[in-house]
Amino acid sequence: MKYRNVIFDLYGTLIDISTDETSFSFWRNIRSILREYGAEYKIREARDLYSDLIDTEVRKRSGEDCPEIELRDVFRTMFLRKGIKLTKEEIDTFATRFRKASYKRFTLYPGVMELLKYLKEEGVRIILLSNAQECFTMTELKETGLLPYLDDIFLSSVYGCAKPAKRFFEIMLDRTGIDVNESVMVGNDYKSDMLGAAGVKLDGIYIHQAISSKIEGDFPAVCKIMNGNVREIQDYLKQGTL
Repeated sequence: MKYRNVIFDLYGTLIDISTDETSFSFWRNIRSILREYGAEYKIREARDLYSDLIDTEVRKRSGEDCPEIELRDVFRTMFLRKGIKLTKEEIDTFATRFRKASYKRFTLYPGVMELLKYLKEEGVRIILLSNAQECFTMTELKETGLLPYLDDIFLSSVYGCAKPAKRFFEIMLDRTGIDVNESVMVGNDYKSDMLGAAGVKLDGIYIHQAISSKIEGDFPAVCKIMNGNVREIQDYLKQGTL
């Protein structure tokens, strides 16, 4: 195999996901969960405050290259507004329940586990580089069974920046010490994953899924899988040649 390190995106690449954080029914469920913690909110009050706090956190990082907020800070403030102080563990539990309430679809793509098992058997280092929130993503990695296959995990909320920022890729490269000539980025977003990888001279394998963003113009990739078939990633890697 040409590559000794494979860097994966998560959502839209390994996990097929669709969420809804806008519907009235979603926020009705969230109001009920907030009440369990003693935070009494009206439905629209909770929804509007959440949106305002997100905007506030984004503005704090304005001017940065692809900034990422820490969602824990948003949830913490929502509870503090009602005089309730939660521990980090309690906030993470709430974040997980918030996330699950938003699910419309959440499952691994067919072929993902087979791909990861194959890479492990080949002695390949598997790295996750995802625009994601630690407060619920770690739980999702455990529940999907992905966690044991991951040698290194880099989540945007931890580092305050997101793909395609060169800084995020450089953090990953610096902390893992991997050779870019022996590594490849696998992702479903042509801009965040492929252009981001190219910015640090990483090869890219692009897989197009239904939730992938619309492609505008050409982009670099050693392999483009346009039918969403994860098994073709394994087929390509087995070839060992460009």
